[in-house]
Amino acid sequence: MEALITMDTTRHYWHKINWITAFGIPFVLILWLLRFDSILLSGTPLLGMTTGFEYDAVLSIWQLNHGDPLFRNPFDAPFNRAPFNWLFFYSYGNFVHFAMEVWGLNEAWFSTITRFFTMIGSLVGLASLTIGLRLILPQDQSSGKWLSFSLACLLFLGPLHGFWSFTTRPDVWASAMECLALVMFMKYIEKKPVKAVFLAALFCYLAWSFKQVSITILMTIGLYLLWNRQWRLALMLSLLSISMWATTFMIGGQSYMHTVFFSEDQSILLFPFRHGIDVLILYTAKYFPIVGIFGLLLALAAINRGFYGRKISSNMPFPMLLITGSVLSTVLCFIASMQSASSDNYFFPSALFLTMTSAALFQAYATTPQFHTLIIGGYRVFWGIFILLLLLVLFGLRGKTNIQEEHRFLTKTMACLQPYDAPRYLQIQKWLSLPWLSGEGFIPWWAYYESRHLNPDKFEHNGIGGLIEQGYFKTLLLSPEVRNQYDLGSLHKYQRTNITCGGDSVWVKKPDSP
Repeated sequence: MEALITMDTTRHYWHKINWITAFGIPFVLILWLLRFDSILLSGTPLLGMTTGFEYDAVLSIWQLNHGDPLFRNPFDAPFNRAPFNWLFFYSYGNFVHFAMEVWGLNEAWFSTITRFFTMIGSLVGLASLTIGLRLILPQDQSSGKWLSFSLACLLFLGPLHGFWSFTTRPDVWASAMECLALVMFMKYIEKKPVKAVFLAALFCYLAWSFKQVSITILMTIGLYLLWNRQWRLALMLSLLSISMWATTFMIGGQSYMHTVFFSEDQSILLFPFRHGIDVLILYTAKYFPIVGIFGLLLALAAINRGFYGRKISSNMPFPMLLITGSVLSTVLCFIASMQSASSDNYFFPSALFLTMTSAALFQAYATTPQFHTLIIGGYRVFWGIFILLLLLVLFGLRGKTNIQEEHRFLTKTMACLQPYDAPRYLQIQKWLSLPWLSGEGFIPWWAYYESRHLNPDKFEHNGIGGLIEQGYFKTLLLSPEVRNQYDLGSLHKYQRTNITCGGDSVWVKKPDSP
């Protein structure tokens, strides 16, 4: 009789969790579909960024496809360069080449194609996380399949990934590879440990190749093997990883190694604590159902460390791996997010672990009905707050669902610049300097101006300012605040017109200037 009551209570528990999640997921999918439709199905090549500094990555992929060296000296004109994430650039470059050949597209669609490839990465991550959650959630519960898929949608199609799913950046594919590494390790570690470590090392290497800081899963798996005294497997993981890294360094050569170990960006990164807190708050808001329930479940486990704590631990799949990964990834992600150029994408590894761990804790508490009311009530509140936040975005009160306004602004600015001769230099509207739009590609890398301040004498031609002083450009589009000098270079060869394009002042080269 007691067993029947427990079984019925457990079934009710899973039914509530599943339906709370199922109620919220449509709001997530509506926002994702709105962005998908506006960015990839707009019927026209969009101008404008979906994430910050996107034009840097788009330009590097374009240069690679046109035979330019990928890893180059950023102090040489045109003062841009690709950072270390070799698989990101080569995979995107090959996909763009393939898509243009198959679909007969011209270069106006270049950034749309790269964004489409990022979206494919989201679907790969969605599929892999669904499989991983099925390893954790109950196999005999039909709701487990839908809950696995729903939680995977929340991560890879939800607002945390947001526009990162439709941008030209390595984060989504790196996250998908890290997810595959974790899932393969969990799937095979008990029965085929050598295969588990090999696949984990392989996918962790691919994640690192997409984005160099994607090493959280590798570190967690290594610590897990050491904790369980599986010395041979830990050594195997280390040797495989070191071998693949060393091979990459040898093939990449000196230019590649310079971007990894001696990048000019590293000397100017700031680590303001307040910025890290702001990013953490943004991450929490965009992933509130999981962050909230993870905190609640972990707090319950910590408070009830006696009988119930042992019972929960014994019922939780992969407790040491997932708890260690959640804590380690969140701490490392927070530290990384304090750098001045970071955003909520730095918390993708934390979100992956928190999702897996929350699912495992759901499973652990299934046989402790004393906590079901609190867990279900808390989960309902977390989702309710999250849905309200989503509605603010959907109704245009916060955030945005598309980049149509920026597209219209840049289209108007580009038309305004058409009467003026090339070569042009655009101080602010960097997207319009992409080669197929202007033919120039003078887009200094994101840390250019900070590097100019620190190393003004290292730049070829004395940087952009030196080229301006020499009269290289025929047209300049500069901030209205600029007067007689720009980037340490004199503007004596140019005259400021009364025309503004996109709010910036148009300067033209004087007719008598050489």
